[in-house]
This record gives sequence, C-alpha cells and structure tokens, in this order.
Amino acid sequence: MALSPTEQKFILHWGEMGTRWGINRTVAQVHALLFLSPKPLHAEEIASTLVVARSNVSTSLRELQGWGIVRVAHVLGDRRDHFESVKDAGVRGRTEGPGERFSLQPGTPAGDAGVSDHGIRVV
Repeated sequence: MALSPTEQKFILHWGEMGTRWGINRTVAQVHALLFLSPKPLHAEEIASTLVVARSNVSTSLRELQGWGIVRVAHVLGDRRDHFESVKDAGVRGRTEGPGERFSLQPGTPAGDAGVSDHGIRVV
C-alpha cells in the first residue's frame, strides 16, 4: 500500500505518541495505518507497508482487538483475515497516575459532538 507523505508522518507520529503513553510503537503504528486505510488490510499488507515483522503485526493486531479498536473483516474471494479500525470506538484515554501506563476506557458516545471532519473523536 502506497502512503502519502502526510500519512507516513501521521503513522510515525502516532507511533511516537504511543511510546509516550506506554504502548508499543508498532501497536500504535498498526492502529494508525488501519485508521487511515479506506479498506480492510490483511496482516502481510500491514507488515510490508510498515516494514515490520509479520509476527510483530500479529501480536499488535491481537492487542488492538483486545482493546476493541480493531476488528476482523472478511473480504469476498480471499480466505485471509483482513482488519479494520473502529472509527468511533467510544473510548477515551486516561492514565492511572504520574508515570503510569496510558489505558483506553469505554466512553459514552456523544453523537457527532467532538468529532472532527476526519472522523476523529475528541474526548
């Protein structure tokens, strides 16, 4: 998958933000790529786009699925699992305390309030 310079910058920045929140960089980058993708992607496509190991992608996808922000999508004619980001997961981030890990917590969806033009919920 070819990424524009803006998309590349966003994915790299999201990965850096993830490390500051205590989230693995690759996990954050996989989430960013799926969030930007107009179609579901299979793990090999994610690995080749981000230039990371396939095993690292699998681990990242399991973690993101556990958080409920990535789901499996099936594509007609392809037996592989494809993955897509939940665009409005109704979650918000919080930290437990100073220097502690960032976590995602269920939120209350507020309709269109707080949603930017790009579908990113500001909580």
